[in-house]
Amino acid sequence: MSLIEATKFRQAIEQCREEAKSGNIKASEVLTQIYSTKGDLLNHSKAFKWAKIASDKGSVNSQAILGLMYLRGEGTTKNIEKAQYYIQLAIDNGNKGALELRKLMKRAGLWRKPT
Repeated sequence: MSLIEATKFRQAIEQCREEAKSGNIKASEVLTQIYSTKGDLLNHSKAFKWAKIASDKGSVNSQAILGLMYLRGEGTTKNIEKAQYYIQLAIDNGNKGALELRKLMKRAGLWRKPT
């Protein structure tokens, strides 16, 4: 990435951050994706923060991402119960990818029946 491209990318992040702070769920989702996948910008704590904000506002994708982050302990402490909670929440809200996460957790013996 050239210096000009990097500068534009960082400006776009700042704009997304401002929109996310104003309640834009899509902007929070974009920040989650950037901070969880983008090389030198990789920051799981920031990705977790923005995923939690979007999830709390009803983002089904962010609910699944939070489940995965809790499962892996990325940006937060590993917590199987919270992972299961957010993955099930995403499933209940129609996220098909979360169904695959649940299958993987069941195969690994990590999915617990609700008490």
